[in-house]
Amino acid sequence: MPKTIAVLSIHTCPVTVNNLGEKHSGGMNVYIESLYKELSDYRYSIDIYTKSHKSHPEEIIQISPSLRVIHVNGIPENVGKNDAFEHLPDVERSIEDFVSNNTIRYDIMHSHYWLSGAVGLALSDKWKIPHVATFHTLAQKKILARVGEYEPNVRLAVESTMADKSDSIIISTQDEADTIKNTYSIPTDKLNVIPAGVDLNLFKPKNKCESKKLLGLNTGKTILAVARLEPLKGLDILISAIHKIENNSDITLLIAGDYLNNEIEFRRLQTIINGLKLTENIKFLGNIQHNKMPLYMSAADVLVMPSYYESFGLSALEAMACGTPVITSRNSGAKTFIEQGTSGYLIPWNCPEHYAERLEILLKNPILRANMGQKAAMQANKLSWNKAATKTDLVYSNLIKSV
Repeated sequence: MPKTIAVLSIHTCPVTVNNLGEKHSGGMNVYIESLYKELSDYRYSIDIYTKSHKSHPEEIIQISPSLRVIHVNGIPENVGKNDAFEHLPDVERSIEDFVSNNTIRYDIMHSHYWLSGAVGLALSDKWKIPHVATFHTLAQKKILARVGEYEPNVRLAVESTMADKSDSIIISTQDEADTIKNTYSIPTDKLNVIPAGVDLNLFKPKNKCESKKLLGLNTGKTILAVARLEPLKGLDILISAIHKIENNSDITLLIAGDYLNNEIEFRRLQTIINGLKLTENIKFLGNIQHNKMPLYMSAADVLVMPSYYESFGLSALEAMACGTPVITSRNSGAKTFIEQGTSGYLIPWNCPEHYAERLEILLKNPILRANMGQKAAMQANKLSWNKAATKTDLVYSNLIKSV
């Protein structure tokens, strides 16, 4: 009999992976869909629970014979993740009803993100099964990353409880492991560093000139940023950096991410763009389907990720797999797979001058860009979802044996 895994991704649905850049949609969607597609081949039967939403009204979506996504009631459609906590008891009851009505017994509970953790800890305690936690982002680090960032006290409390009560914690980088260990005094043997992967069948180098033509781009330099529109993503820094580049008339910045779901941030960025007279240089693309992203990443001369905080930086890894060098902050988890000056650049401080300096070096030197792109692809090829699944399988197996 295959072992059964209950996966909680309460606030964001993995089958919306082709709507990346929408509100609450991003790297976590890709992570969950990709990891569990791989793990479903590892003698597991996996159920992913997420909130109901209009784009997928079906209660159950069967991804493969051993993997399904189950939409549960509890969080109203118009409630965002910041207001979802008070609805979690209803989500918990919905999951319990589904499990009871279908006579399911799970061997492990794995919660992704703090909202899922609040429900997952309660259910795993009731069902007397091990609980695995993956935070994806930490409130403590977000608050410290940028002045003005706010996270509710309840999130801080839940993350502390998750760290304390979970049987195992999976994180993508050693930096994140050290933060959790030092913040919550967690024993080292509870922490498992498992880097995220990249779909190497989807993300691979394509001809840059042909990719530009297919997208209708001019022959100038193309910079790509993939991000939801929110202040923490630091897009204002990148816009200001482009302004500081001499002879920037042939530079185009493409921003992939839904700008309709955060009108305040969109208007703020537009004000900056208008003030710097960069309206001809910058294009907001809106949502780009995940399976279309390799074309944009191949067309780009460089991908820039100016976030104040990224726990891993999946879009950077995907761009590297396409043979595109990356510029990002040293505060990003991407520093674990970017080799400074070889496959990309790590910026010491999140200020426009440093980004402008590195952008000028790369954009003026096609040979350097090509060499960096080749090294980037080689580095990205070391990280696959199969490797991530193999290591996650080991965590699950050890927990099941210990029960």
